[in-house]
Amino acid sequence: MLAPRSIVPVGTPAFPLLESKLQPPTYRGETVLRTALVERLQHARRVPAVVIEAPAGYGKTTVATQWLAHDRRAVGWYSIDESDNDPVVFMTYLASALTACGAEPALNTARGSTATSLRAMIAEVVRAFSSLPTAAVLVLDNVHLLRNRTALRALSELFAHVPPGSQIAVITRNARGLPVGDLDADGRVVHVGVAELRLNDAEAAALVSSAGLQLAGDELSAVNERCEGWPTGLYLMALAGKPRLEVDASVGVDRFIKDYFRVELLDQIHPDDREFLLGAAAVDPINARLCNAMLERKDSAARLDGLARANLFISTVEGDERWYRIHVLLREMLQAELELRAPGRLADLRRRAAAWHTSTGDVESAIECAIAAEDLNTAAGLIATAAHATWWSGRTATVSRWLTTIDEPRVLAANPAAAVVGAALMANGGRPQMAERWARSALEAPPDTVMTDGSSASAWQDNLRAFLCLDGVDAMEAGATRAQGSLANGSPLAANLPLLRGFALLLRGEPERAASWFKETIDIASTVGATVAAAAASATLSLLAAANHDTHEAELRAREAEEVMRAANIDGYITSTIVHVASARVALLQGRRAAARAAVGRADELVPQLTYAIPWLATYVRLELAHIHLALEMPARAHTLLREIDEILSVRPNLGIVEDRADDLRRSLDAGRSPDDGWASTLTPAEARLLPLLASYLSFREIAERLEISRNTVKTQAIAVYRKLDVSSRSEAVQRARELGLVGAESSRSG
Repeated sequence: MLAPRSIVPVGTPAFPLLESKLQPPTYRGETVLRTALVERLQHARRVPAVVIEAPAGYGKTTVATQWLAHDRRAVGWYSIDESDNDPVVFMTYLASALTACGAEPALNTARGSTATSLRAMIAEVVRAFSSLPTAAVLVLDNVHLLRNRTALRALSELFAHVPPGSQIAVITRNARGLPVGDLDADGRVVHVGVAELRLNDAEAAALVSSAGLQLAGDELSAVNERCEGWPTGLYLMALAGKPRLEVDASVGVDRFIKDYFRVELLDQIHPDDREFLLGAAAVDPINARLCNAMLERKDSAARLDGLARANLFISTVEGDERWYRIHVLLREMLQAELELRAPGRLADLRRRAAAWHTSTGDVESAIECAIAAEDLNTAAGLIATAAHATWWSGRTATVSRWLTTIDEPRVLAANPAAAVVGAALMANGGRPQMAERWARSALEAPPDTVMTDGSSASAWQDNLRAFLCLDGVDAMEAGATRAQGSLANGSPLAANLPLLRGFALLLRGEPERAASWFKETIDIASTVGATVAAAAASATLSLLAAANHDTHEAELRAREAEEVMRAANIDGYITSTIVHVASARVALLQGRRAAARAAVGRADELVPQLTYAIPWLATYVRLELAHIHLALEMPARAHTLLREIDEILSVRPNLGIVEDRADDLRRSLDAGRSPDDGWASTLTPAEARLLPLLASYLSFREIAERLEISRNTVKTQAIAVYRKLDVSSRSEAVQRARELGLVGAESSRSG
């Protein structure tokens, strides 16, 4: 669950951040001072990395906060959760944490989620960290939750660029896979593990005493030995009021503590406190207003404050509003106990939390609560309203996770708006099969269903049919025209429809009529903020002007498209491929071949994701790009693009002039075939599509996900490419492909 979002006053993040993730927790009750550990960490200031590793309940975060309370350096804190496996989310939070360390404040990291944009983000955060003006400590809590390869790569780069006097401290349940190998080999990592975090008898005595339990020396030692110095176990037993040493040792500490928790602690505290705790633990983090709404009571502020003061494993996070976090171990126990005592109550509370977050305008937190409650219909309705903005803020992995969660026929059938939005975004994400499946569900909805913008489902369905061009360009133009006539005023789809009409006319061979619709697209987009449509329309006008040898207009429109694209941070999205193509075409007109090659390299990286899911854009871009490759004396790459057009036409026929133009270009290529590219004709379309991705930092697994095929298929195709190129490795294949013009010279291995 997520706390309501507010803009953190650091940098210029592309989406609202959670204050609770960028502030260290504060335990307001009595805590045991870990003097020896704190002194050890203070004496290790010259060591660049600190790793605090132990299972839940060993006081890892408490030790870190005590250490940093005695450190005069600036501190940037970042508590990681599951949602941070979206690399754009991770690096945006990381940039904000670095700002708290004193880094430059304007770290704009949201640029999409392609290989190039992610590489740029990593470079930005590394530059910010390595150029800190003063020594600082960057703390990353819950690093064990981080699994995304790009995020881990960024962390590895940070470890390699720790400035003198600064440190990175990671707090984790498991350090396996943590990228500190080189530092560790040089003895430049301080490790704090279970052995160091276990309480000695003196510390154990202080802990149980703070909970109101006094034990004699022998009894205390026996209890501490039974709990193996585990702070959580000791504290829960102390709160229960008495140790129970007669429990069979074979039960294990974890089960022992859980039994204590259930039988002794919950049954001993006041019934009102017990019911409050059981309910409040349903979501994380919590505040008084949320608890009042979720638990239908009015005293949550006082209860939360009292429980935090009693140090019942509840920490506070200060900000515009005070938030509370129940320790993960206790929270998991409480949730399990609630489900045992009142089946269904946990889901009901999470549904109420989703409703409260919705009422405060925090739709994203509401989505997470609804998903946790397994209330997929509510989640789908919320996703339909939030997915577009979240996707275009760069968090495509977050949206993909949401959509995967609601990917059930019954849910999609009941939520046509979510189905339409999901189909369009999956098409934009280069996932044509999922886009088709969701589109089928969306198109089966009753046409009079009211959608989120007040339009009827029929208008959205016509828009979707036109966008996916399911029935050819004539039907595309007719559908977009119908939708434009029935769309509700102020609909966010308003700028899409003239763009679709323009492309339908363009592919029908009517460029003059098409140009008028592209100009209307730009006019409408400026009023509704439809940057994707505006950039695509300006780029297409540039290409049309270039075809008419109007260099001035072509340059003007290309610059216009680039400015919109960069201002909106969408240069890494597949919809911006056409902007890079227009830039390359203008550069060629001006004789700037190096600039043209650079723009072509950016387009080549994106074009594999531009699939038959958006056939009108996929084929038009490839035609223009093939012409540019031919002009740059890279005919093999042009041949590859033409084969990809054939592949698209086999799935989406009736694309107007595309087939004739492709045939004309093919004849031109055949007339001037380069003597060293004859082998390229032996590459299958699938192998040719793989080549630009081999030139990226993407692993075979990530390439497989991108192309929606198995990892074994990617490996088999790669081996075939190596054989046909007469090379023995991926790097050699990329080098050879560049020499032959099969991938852009600017393509580089990126993630």
